[in-house]
Amino acid sequence: MKRPRVIVCEQTGKWAAAIARHLPSAIRLRQTRGLRECAGELALAPCSLLALELTLENLAGVLALLGDLDQKFPLARAIVVAERRLAAYKWLLREAGAVHFTTSPRESRCLAGMASRHVDRTAVPMTDLATEIWDELPWNEVA
Repeated sequence: MKRPRVIVCEQTGKWAAAIARHLPSAIRLRQTRGLRECAGELALAPCSLLALELTLENLAGVLALLGDLDQKFPLARAIVVAERRLAAYKWLLREAGAVHFTTSPRESRCLAGMASRHVDRTAVPMTDLATEIWDELPWNEVA
């Protein structure tokens, strides 16, 4: 099993950049542009923390992904980020399984702290440097 990552699923890159600024260098951040790509990355690193950008267009998909986490990826956790106009969906998404919901990029330090704690709790023990490097090579995922 791969080491946990922070997987940010968004269209703009705003949240990924904000969170990455506060993450320790040892934590890998992977940015995806859609829920399908995000689910693929989660399958490769099933202990990861997801940061899912909510839009009106992807509401059903985000709810479905949150609903699948408990059964398919029990060690994964998800936070939801959104524009301020979508704040009314906070409790729906929290009920669906999100551990946090925010509409403010100013909370990026808090989100990075949550990610660090999650990775520390779920990190698998390192075997050796060569194995860790091999596991992170992109063509290893294809093999």
